[in-house]
Amino acid sequence: MLADLIKYIFDKLHIVTTDFNLGFFAGVGLALALVIILIAVEIIFMLFFRQKKCSGIAITEADGDTFVSKTAITNLIMHLEKDFPLISIKKLLLYRRGKKHSLKIYIDFNDDSSGLPAQSKRLKSEINSMLNHTFGINTIKKININVNDHHQKEQDKAAVKLEMATEADKQQDTASK
Repeated sequence: MLADLIKYIFDKLHIVTTDFNLGFFAGVGLALALVIILIAVEIIFMLFFRQKKCSGIAITEADGDTFVSKTAITNLIMHLEKDFPLISIKKLLLYRRGKKHSLKIYIDFNDDSSGLPAQSKRLKSEINSMLNHTFGINTIKKININVNDHHQKEQDKAAVKLEMATEADKQQDTASK
């Protein structure tokens, strides 16, 4: 069908058509059509399946809806900092995709022998249970943790400062001799 259309166009333009030209233009036309279809599918997916920032979570019940704001969720999660002395929560973002929600938490982490994987797994578990117990929120399916800053233990910092001070004293002693 596309080949007939191209042949008709070439006949009207009095261009000499060969089987190669017809095949070439049919291939180019098919490739362009495929690219246009893929772009249209991508746009549809972006419109329907994107993550959107949201200002809270609506909990629907038979007797009415309850809206829990992002601020209330943030305050509740900030109270968990006392249980995690090595983690300092800096920022929290709430996203929605359909009826499911996800959290993105930005933290500062101090070194410990247990390491970040164990601490983050425990933090995610505590967040889920606390949100479910306090607000009845069970629509959070994913919690992403981003480490902004990594600090050494204060003892390590003090040891480094002491070592630097000792070296400075040694240099002053050698300079004065």
